[in-house]
Amino acid sequence: MEAFRRNFFNGVEGLGSKVNWVGWNHVLASKEKGGLGTRFITTIHGSRGALEGTSYASRNSPWLDIIQVISSLKTKGIDLLGFAKKNVGNGEKTLFWDDLWIGEDVLKSKFPRLFALESRKDISMAEKISHSSLAFSFRRLPRGDIEEEQFINLISCTSAFILPQIEDRWVWSLSSTGDFSMNFARSFIDDKLLPSFDSLTRWVKVTLRSIFLLGEFGKINYRPV
Repeated sequence: MEAFRRNFFNGVEGLGSKVNWVGWNHVLASKEKGGLGTRFITTIHGSRGALEGTSYASRNSPWLDIIQVISSLKTKGIDLLGFAKKNVGNGEKTLFWDDLWIGEDVLKSKFPRLFALESRKDISMAEKISHSSLAFSFRRLPRGDIEEEQFINLISCTSAFILPQIEDRWVWSLSSTGDFSMNFARSFIDDKLLPSFDSLTRWVKVTLRSIFLLGEFGKINYRPV
């Protein structure tokens, strides 16, 4: 299983085997249980999981192939990741600074001076909001005009947020159910890339019957007239 994970997310060079310096069970385990307490994709490819397109130039793996396709589609006006939204529940699986859970931008980009003060960059929403002060995990209290202004704005935009007792989940906005669907994704890509025509194709019963027979029997036997 470690080999499968390694090959998918990190790739291999040549046919030779390499030493597993860190076991995946150690990477995935929480800090409370003696693990690294981090996500394995961000451990290998950085906080954005190589989505910024800067870490896969000299590597080869199925994960990075997927990232390259996503980047290629984005240059053509198809942002599939934009349809994946975090639906916040109890906040235990949502990162306070890195995940987009409020507004149009992540909080670390909206409040960069406060993020610089944060001693726990990967703190969850549940843990951050449960304390009486959002500054409890800062290296020091905000000071100066910019830091104090950002801190007031941060309190203002998060103070009314209530965490319901349901689990966090990702939702896919292209589907009415919120679940990811290959059919909806494929249709969306085709609608963007394939040409459109002014007049619709007219189908007649004979044509439809021929297509059905071709799919049913593999070929259509006919006799020239």
